[in-house]
Amino acid sequence: MGESYIITSERSYPVRELVDAIAGGLGVSRGCVTVPRWALYAAAAASELRSRLVGTPPALTRLRLKSILADRSFDISKTVKDLGYVPRTSLRDGVIGTVEWYKAMGYL
Repeated sequence: MGESYIITSERSYPVRELVDAIAGGLGVSRGCVTVPRWALYAAAAASELRSRLVGTPPALTRLRLKSILADRSFDISKTVKDLGYVPRTSLRDGVIGTVEWYKAMGYL
C-alpha cells in the first residue's frame, strides 16, 4: 500500500498573516477593520437565508466561514523523515507565484 504525505510549510500561518501576505502579493494595502467572529457568522447566516429566498447561491456560508477560520496545523515530520522534504518556498514567494499565475490565466 502507498503512503500519504503532507507537503506544506513547517508552521501554521494565522489568518491575519495570510491576509497580509496576499495583500502584499497583490500590491494592495490590507484594511484595518477587525470583525468579530459572531458578526461574520451572522452575516453568513443572513447570506444563506437570502439565497434560499431568492434562489441564488450564498456569497458566504457558515460552513465555508468555519473552514476559512479553522486552525490548520499539520505535522510534516513523516515527510521530512521519509522523503527528506525541506520546504523551499516561503509564504511570500508562494503568494507572489500564485498571483502571477492568476494574472497569466486572466483571473486577475
